[in-house]
Amino acid sequence: NRNAPQSELEKEIQRIIKRPKKVKPGYKKKRKREIQAIYQKKKRDIIRKDIQKQAQREKRERESMQ
Repeated sequence: NRNAPQSELEKEIQRIIKRPKKVKPGYKKKRKREIQAIYQKKKRDIIRKDIQKQAQREKRERESMQ
């Protein structure tokens, strides 16, 4: 059992996993792809934010040197 609060990402994944659906051929693969897509999107968002922070930092440094 895990007592730590779930993150938004974990909650979103739980919604996908616990969908009340009849089982159809290939459902495991489809769910796995959906989960991987969510993780990729989250990683891209983190990387995009990091790049924006670096650009802002570099801009401030250039402005302070002038």
